[in-house]
Amino acid sequence: MRPHHPLLLTCLLVLAVPTMAFAHPGHAHQSGFGEGLIHPFSGLDHLIALLATAILGLRLGGRATWGIPALFLASCSLGGMIALAGYQLPLATVAIVLSAIVSVALLLRRQNPSTAAVATLALFGVFHGQAHLQSLASQPANLAGYAAGVLLASLIIIAIPVALARLSAFARTRSNSVSASLENSRS
Repeated sequence: MRPHHPLLLTCLLVLAVPTMAFAHPGHAHQSGFGEGLIHPFSGLDHLIALLATAILGLRLGGRATWGIPALFLASCSLGGMIALAGYQLPLATVAIVLSAIVSVALLLRRQNPSTAAVATLALFGVFHGQAHLQSLASQPANLAGYAAGVLLASLIIIAIPVALARLSAFARTRSNSVSASLENSRS
């Protein structure tokens, strides 16, 4: 496959993982903090969305490093509130799969995301949140623990690439200062 066809690669990824959204355990029997903590790790749709927002935030740097992921999680929370209010968003599963396609396409572009791209990811977050809490609308006793578990796990997933980027930058800085010290000692 030629590298200048990232959309084709994205489409193949989605075709290779049929019914990516809701194709993993955890949507039918959500109950409490533990299930919420496990759930984001159990599906490719969650991992792609969360890792993509973290990586795109890192590309922009500064406040966007945490701002883009925070916007996505806030959008997920809005979607959850929509579900708890008894509303169901149309084509939620399709939107979640599209979010994976768009996320991967943005990552493959290797350019900073535009404001429109970030807004689109935030909109997809609404669908993710609605899907997560739709099945809990009839089980309010489980809601707080489950939502807290999902949020904590999501933050952990987002923190991984941020921490790796920071460690990598630290290692490069340290390596450069050691190299400079060696060069100065030879002079």
